[in-house]
Amino acid sequence: MRKCQKSPLEAIARMKATKHRLHVSHLQSDLLPEKSSIEYKIPSHRTQKQISIEEYKKLLDEGYRIKDFVKIGVSKHYVGFLNAMMKGKITLDKETLAKEYCIIPLEELSKKYNISREHLTYLREYYGIKRKGAKIFKRLIRESKNELTQRQRDISLGSLLGDAYCGKWGCIAFKQSIKQYDYCLWKFNEFKEHTNYKKLKEEEYYDERYDSINSVVSFLTHTRKEFIEMRNYMYKNDRKVVTIDWLNKINELALAVWFMDDGGTDWTYRNGIKQSENSLPFSKIYTCAFSDEENNLIVDWFKKKWNIECGIKYKTPGETNPYLYFYAIDTQKLFNIIRPHVIESMKYKIDEDAYLKYKEAKRNKPPEEY
Repeated sequence: MRKCQKSPLEAIARMKATKHRLHVSHLQSDLLPEKSSIEYKIPSHRTQKQISIEEYKKLLDEGYRIKDFVKIGVSKHYVGFLNAMMKGKITLDKETLAKEYCIIPLEELSKKYNISREHLTYLREYYGIKRKGAKIFKRLIRESKNELTQRQRDISLGSLLGDAYCGKWGCIAFKQSIKQYDYCLWKFNEFKEHTNYKKLKEEEYYDERYDSINSVVSFLTHTRKEFIEMRNYMYKNDRKVVTIDWLNKINELALAVWFMDDGGTDWTYRNGIKQSENSLPFSKIYTCAFSDEENNLIVDWFKKKWNIECGIKYKTPGETNPYLYFYAIDTQKLFNIIRPHVIESMKYKIDEDAYLKYKEAKRNKPPEEY
């Protein structure tokens, strides 16, 4: 062999070194999506080691190759995931993955976004998104055979503007005061095929705001794809946020349910005596859970969609606990829209005779029943 000629082994080593340098040069940290601040706990059955992006880059600079990472216990699939991330080949953002993973298994998302199943698992962990077991997806498939009716959707939309709550897993909790037992029972019957409850659950809870113990009735629906989709556009950081997209889905039935949940009417009686024979009632909808900006949005929506004027007032000094206030003529407009959908036990909110009967029944019943 000539002195200037390199041995085959040296040539191979040089070629590998050049290839490694080229590989490292194509990796760019600025292509990485923002990592979750949540420290994701690696499942106990996972035996292979995971390292941070910083550690990975440091070891690459030291000349590590795939076989070297494998020797220290790092999966070659995880190395492939880090490479794909730093080459900009994985662009699925956290918000999209979190929303779609609620209703679509990773196997299907893998096909949709052309990302390997292993890489999607690592991406979920990278974003700090908790794993969903196979049971929830099987349940979604099973329950999708029993579709929600449009009526059930409308009741859900109105209830979620009011007292109902939609959980992260896509089930709705309906809860009312024991005084509104018949109203909650009506909702229960409307959703009977979408709940495992055989009857309403009765319980007591402590309300710190008023230092009181209250009795409530409630029931919980199944997890449903439709409810997950509702939560995705209704909630931000686990808080209801009213948007025009949500409001535009509210029809007459949904509006009636919202009013039955959070609405009320002042029939101008004081100590059982009507202030004036000519005085007209005015109604209100309590919107304490929503910001001033959201309340203003709702006011504009009432005007544009229903031609109903309303304003914002505050239940407590200092402009806290807002509610919508409807003037007399607009109260009648509102009643005309929702009247066909208001159930018998809630008629006292829109009918003066029903209100008087309701007050009389309340006076004649023992206090513990209220």
